[in-house]
Amino acid sequence: MQNHIPALAKTKDAGDAAIDGLFAGMLAGLLMELTIILAGLLAGETLTAVLERFATGQTVNPLAGSLAHLAVSSVYGVIFSLLIHELPRRWVGFWPGWLAGLLYGALLLLLAVSVLLPGLQSPLVELPWWVLAAGNAVYGLVLGFSTYPKR
Repeated sequence: MQNHIPALAKTKDAGDAAIDGLFAGMLAGLLMELTIILAGLLAGETLTAVLERFATGQTVNPLAGSLAHLAVSSVYGVIFSLLIHELPRRWVGFWPGWLAGLLYGALLLLLAVSVLLPGLQSPLVELPWWVLAAGNAVYGLVLGFSTYPKR
């Protein structure tokens, strides 16, 4: 009797993919936040002023806004990782990881500026478009490199 693993067998289950996405999303969100902070500091804003942009609602708390951003980034990381996990291997192998992540970051940028940020009345919507685009590009690239299956 010969043991073999089919060529298209998944190397990890959905739970492992979700955990990978959780941590990759948190890392990517942190680097995205640092990108936005750096852009704000270069524009002459204070660190507190930049962090306050991440807060929503009546209470402006820089730490709460920053942590909320990391939580949302983690959820989006889980979604990306599970999507990649469930796609057929031939589709996943077609795109390099960095490009898939970059496209996902661009999709999230469109969703954020058209629906989420205006709906939440978030001060992040006041940032120049290139700052949000750079932040989402960093997010997507880190996510793609961190969770995408290796060829």
